[in-house]
Amino acid sequence: ARPSLDPAFSSWHFLLDGDGNKQLLGVGGFGKVYKAFTDKRQTVAVKIVRLEGASSARLVDEAIEKENAEISVLKAIRHPNIVQFLKSERIKKGKLCIFTELISGHSLSELMQLQRRPFDEAAVRDFSKQICTALNFLHSRSPVTLHRDIKCSNIMLTNEGLIKLIDFGLAKEVFATMRSTKTECGTTYFKAPELYNEDGRIVYSPKSDVWAFGCSVFEMLEMQPPNWQLEWYRIPLRIQRHDMPQLPAGTSALLRDFYGRCVKREPRRRAATAELLEHEFLQ
Repeated sequence: ARPSLDPAFSSWHFLLDGDGNKQLLGVGGFGKVYKAFTDKRQTVAVKIVRLEGASSARLVDEAIEKENAEISVLKAIRHPNIVQFLKSERIKKGKLCIFTELISGHSLSELMQLQRRPFDEAAVRDFSKQICTALNFLHSRSPVTLHRDIKCSNIMLTNEGLIKLIDFGLAKEVFATMRSTKTECGTTYFKAPELYNEDGRIVYSPKSDVWAFGCSVFEMLEMQPPNWQLEWYRIPLRIQRHDMPQLPAGTSALLRDFYGRCVKREPRRRAATAELLEHEFLQ
């Protein structure tokens, strides 16, 4: 059996490329991800989040405390389709490090760009079954664990064809807390209608994860999220008043029905992950 990664390392170093630069794995709106080597002789991924923009040192401390509490929950999760979280630590110069297992492969969005085409239905079925299995595992935990930022750039495919959910919106929550704003973790084009309540409350639920997953199914087939042609600020009104766009022509009736169950405007009518796993499309 493959040995589990040891999160109890006390020191680590960036791995460098042939030019002496840090080996960059990815770049997001809230930080960069690099390769690192620990004193436990294991290679890991480290996301460096810059702690800038806070109105006070207290808010930074509050953000770090909240993030560490989330990491402690995620560290306990062991599932083949979910990245293994190891630890987080604050380092000098106002930076936060989030350590996870190193995944050999690409995100689904990267794969589409590298092949310059979307996925076919067979691939969408395979990926969707693995994603639903992971989400159902998270949503069945007590207390429920939410991802809050499902999209193709946060879904990795290993070189062996195994889906891994990554990121979990952690860095975004840190920034929201530091700036004393509403805790918004999702990406606009993937956020469910109920997350745009008039009273300003942001209440994530398993059903908001399902909506984002449905948007990701659309993205796998179109290389763009639903309503991508609209400016981001027009999205809330659009999805609250109109049905979601249809999948491309030629998509099977089974996949259309599957997608439709994910993007029902009312959360109570939207499918749960357990129901999606029983859908004929995934069988």
